[in-house]
Amino acid sequence: MAFLRLQSDHISSILSEKPDRVLRCRHVSIAEPPPQIIGLLREAGFYHAAQILSFRIDAALVSALVERWRTETHTFHLTCGETTITLKDVALLLGLPINGHEVIGQTSDLRSALCAELLGVVPPAEQRKGQSITLTWLEETFGMMSYDAGQRQIECYARAYILRLIGCVLMPDMSQNRVHLKWLPLLRDFTDAGKYSWGSACLATLYRSLCRASNKDMKNISGSIILLQSWAWWAHIEVDDDSRSNKHNVKIYRQLLDRLEMQQFIWRPYDSNEIIAQVPHDIFADRTLWTAFTSLICFEVVEWHQTDRVTRQFGFTQGVPLDPVCIGLTHDHDLRGRINTDWALITEDGLDSREIERHVASASMFLPGITQCRWNIMPSDLKADLIDSWRSDIKHIPCCGVTLECKLRKKKVNAPNVSHSTMAKPIGRIFLLPSCAIANNKVPLYLP
Repeated sequence: MAFLRLQSDHISSILSEKPDRVLRCRHVSIAEPPPQIIGLLREAGFYHAAQILSFRIDAALVSALVERWRTETHTFHLTCGETTITLKDVALLLGLPINGHEVIGQTSDLRSALCAELLGVVPPAEQRKGQSITLTWLEETFGMMSYDAGQRQIECYARAYILRLIGCVLMPDMSQNRVHLKWLPLLRDFTDAGKYSWGSACLATLYRSLCRASNKDMKNISGSIILLQSWAWWAHIEVDDDSRSNKHNVKIYRQLLDRLEMQQFIWRPYDSNEIIAQVPHDIFADRTLWTAFTSLICFEVVEWHQTDRVTRQFGFTQGVPLDPVCIGLTHDHDLRGRINTDWALITEDGLDSREIERHVASASMFLPGITQCRWNIMPSDLKADLIDSWRSDIKHIPCCGVTLECKLRKKKVNAPNVSHSTMAKPIGRIFLLPSCAIANNKVPLYLP
């Protein structure tokens, strides 16, 4: 595959030299939230994720999966085909909201005054490093809550708990014991916090972590490893009991994945009535967004949700996917040296216009009312106008935080009608895609 241009740096290129390579992973453990903050966790969108209290990470399984992750496509390349973790998996496994504003903001003014205002206490200097604070300090400082705590104390405790949840479970960084203060301003108002797409932020950071961990020189992995392992171990890849109990050997898992047959991979693991009955009803409210072919944005992280490559996971026949999206230098952004940065401005120019044109032309149902045929005969100046407008407003579109690259233009374009199942439905400036790219009016949604 010509587009696998990063093979020379990929871990698979040196497996013969490092057959026992196992990445270091942080094991998940967090205390149960006190009952006083449950309402605030619900309001902020973290209630379901807060049910995860302890989870033993299988570093060997994680390492074997990373060997099959390709940065170019953001998918795992298995013997049965390409597959990946999607927004659907995030919603059903973690219960995080995916419909909301992108999780993005500034990394300035993250000082002691902010901690005093929103946490009610300032961490000592030895518990801070740059713009991060230690998870140990958060756990010790907010370990117990009295039953007669006041409203301000409850709110401070809830923010501290969410920071711990982010730093331990949802979006841990490479430090393994610190959490960045960039999240804290987003938690100032719990109602506003609930309007962010924390699910797409979690998936974006996991994609970025997988991309970095697949480099042959990396020894650690960050991101939501609990999401990765749950997706693989419980949901998609059938692992027999003997393999699980065989001391979690990376070679065993590697052989298992090498021999994985089509019937062993569960493309739609959540479709049984028994499973659906256990999922809270509110999780299904945004299922129309699970198949979105779109960018995922979370502060410095910009990744791509390439659902056209894994359509079997949504109940459709897999066609020939588009060439991978190239997001250029945006993929290399990190927080180093970015103390005073407005990330909304940085990510605005992250996509190459030629890549956008190619993908608009190939997946044109993501522009409202424009079919492939209409695109082919459209004048070049109108094409350029559409692409420039689409590109310039990526960061402004609050569609599930994953910024669907569609825009409701003031100057409308007349175009033939498309089938109901592929028509983007405008809601304000938000476009909901009721089915994936290859759906048509003969293919209904497979979820009730």
